[in-house]
Amino acid sequence: MRRKESRAIIKYLISLHTKDRNINLYGLDTTNHYRLYASKGVDRKNVRSKNNRLSEPGYEYSVLCNLKENHWSIPVSIERVGSSDNKYAIGVNQILEAHCAAEQDSITIGVGDAAYSNCGYIEPLYHKDNLVSITRDRKNRVVHRMFSGNQKESGRKRFYGERVYLTGENINISPDSEIEFSDIIQNGKQVKVILKEYKMLLVKGRKSHSMKDKPVNYVKAEVYDIDGNRIYKHDLLICVSGKHRDLLSAKSVYEYYKSRFDIEHFFKFAKSKLRFDKLQTTNPDIDEDYCLFTAIAYNHIYHLKDYIQTVKYYDWHKSKNKNKTPSIVYRSISALEDRFNDITLPPKVRGIPDERNIRKSFTKKERAPVITKSTKSDQVEICIKVPFGKTRKFAQTAFNVNELDKQTFITKMSALHEKIMPIPELNMAQLK
Repeated sequence: MRRKESRAIIKYLISLHTKDRNINLYGLDTTNHYRLYASKGVDRKNVRSKNNRLSEPGYEYSVLCNLKENHWSIPVSIERVGSSDNKYAIGVNQILEAHCAAEQDSITIGVGDAAYSNCGYIEPLYHKDNLVSITRDRKNRVVHRMFSGNQKESGRKRFYGERVYLTGENINISPDSEIEFSDIIQNGKQVKVILKEYKMLLVKGRKSHSMKDKPVNYVKAEVYDIDGNRIYKHDLLICVSGKHRDLLSAKSVYEYYKSRFDIEHFFKFAKSKLRFDKLQTTNPDIDEDYCLFTAIAYNHIYHLKDYIQTVKYYDWHKSKNKNKTPSIVYRSISALEDRFNDITLPPKVRGIPDERNIRKSFTKKERAPVITKSTKSDQVEICIKVPFGKTRKFAQTAFNVNELDKQTFITKMSALHEKIMPIPELNMAQLK
């Protein structure tokens, strides 16, 4: 019942922002709730710490936000990533749920950072109609042309052609289109942006998520100042995937990815003002429900912005523009209290608790360990090193103990021993 109700709430939140819209833009990212001292918290795992270098026990949440308006990142789906879950699979389900709840024939665009540029996220969304994925790609991504030569008469077919380099000094491909325009960055400076688009390229996949027949497009953004000097050390490389990826121009892809950063503002605002990660509980289900209540509260703030007429600014306010941002609406809630009727019931006087008080029937909970991803391997790894050569390693192999009986294991070890015995003699001869 709890899962059914949460799905109904998420579906309702999505429908609020997709009505009569041809394009629905969503940002996807994860955030962490740190539970270092919650020794009895169930299903805690190691998550990345605040300084991005260490790890701390806690919970990880996958958040999907609607980015239909500037300065607003409206959460519509929040799900906890359990210790045995994959955050990319959860992100795929969130995007598909939002896509199914939208208007018919509307285009859904999912934007993610470099963590979502892997085939585990791109491949399941590729063949969906009217669904386009925009992700930032890492600079060392291996990209290939589509193979266009003659196939061999026998053997496996070739799908990957020549390797291409999109960044660095070894660029060996010319862009299919290139545009240049002026833009204003966050600090207010005017810059020159050059967008280069590369179409019909292939990236490597896996057996479970094959990308050999799924070409993608790339948009590379180069930013220069007025004097022609580079502002950023590395260029921005954006991957566009999906059946309808050609419907988006290079400039629209660039603008869509820029709006993705608004989800970081939501994390900051929700944790500082809405107490997004401040609930203290040992039950992860209660913590997940509380996060959904935070999403509902943020949606209330978004709809209250239409009722703000005048906002009083003070000298210590950093932003004094007339845009109705979440912080401005939050500060103006006290002025809006008289415009709405109170629909809540008055509290009931309960009196003094009797013998059914929960504190009298309290049972001590057991400590819950932090779940790690490391698993014990059944492989026995054998590595033979010789005192000569550059790598100092000659043979390395692994045997599965559970699948081999004693006699087979002895036979494999004897064969490996006979194989490497002549090698030390050759090395000694070279050494002399």
